[in-house]
Amino acid sequence: MIVMLQTHALQTLEQVRAFMAGVGPVSFTLTDRDSAHAWMGDTLKRFGYARASRADRGLLRRYLAKVTGRSRAQVARRIAQFLEEGQIRDKRGAPAAPFARRYTDADIRLLAETDALHCMARCPEASPASCANAPSRCLAMPDLSVWP
Repeated sequence: MIVMLQTHALQTLEQVRAFMAGVGPVSFTLTDRDSAHAWMGDTLKRFGYARASRADRGLLRRYLAKVTGRSRAQVARRIAQFLEEGQIRDKRGAPAAPFARRYTDADIRLLAETDALHCMARCPEASPASCANAPSRCLAMPDLSVWP
């Protein structure tokens, strides 16, 4: 069941105040992050958050937190972004310095092949001596050891 909350009918801060006073917990979540950010930005523009009084800004913060399900800190960060950039967008991206890979794809395939050859997954009593018959390409990762 899809529930749509029609918030565009709320045009004044008095209507928002009445909405907040009369409604219990709202179980409304937007379908995705981008639509939540767009809705928050539209709401802040519609009610003139930047020029609103302190009490009205607090009301709008509580309203945004209640409808979106975001925490007070999350709403505060989104509002700060709106005031700086004029819009709310997702700032997440790829990490600046991702973890370095220790093993290459070829190493991982080789490890899986060696594991299959020695039945390591099914035969825990296998010993390092069983590696004596392994192909020479198994020596590509000499510092990888599964035995103490």
